Amino acid sequence: MELFGLAAAIPAAFLLSALYRVVLLRLLVRFEWVARLFRPASAVVMGLFAAELILLATVGSIRIQELSGSIVYVGHLIVFLLGTPALANLILIRGRDRRACTWYVVSLSCAAMAFVLVLLQYKVSEELFGIDGDGVPFG
Repeated sequence: MELFGLAAAIPAAFLLSALYRVVLLRLLVRFEWVARLFRPASAVVMGLFAAELILLATVGSIRIQELSGSIVYVGHLIVFLLGTPALANLILIRGRDRRACTWYVVSLSCAAMAFVLVLLQYKVSEELFGIDGDGVPFG
């Protein structure tokens, strides 16, 4: 079943990213404040993603959980949910010529990011809660 979820995540992320691009471009044309709000927030999310990758590679998820408690898992879930839209925002909110980046470039980039995030979610969840996910930390 997990393999089906992984296989379905890629085309779903591709299609949803293309739809998100259309919605975001229309919002940017209509509301100028969207760019001023989304760009720094997206940079923060991508910075958290980079920090998470560095911490997971050097320390590991179990040790991070021991040191900081459950706040790291909450941050991990925030990055998991907002990582793909944050990448789309950073690609699209660059300057005046927002339509220069075609839909398939955004969709392919975001689908690749979503795939990495899904794999990372599986890795962290299985390390923290076990393969069964029975809710016992450090399973």
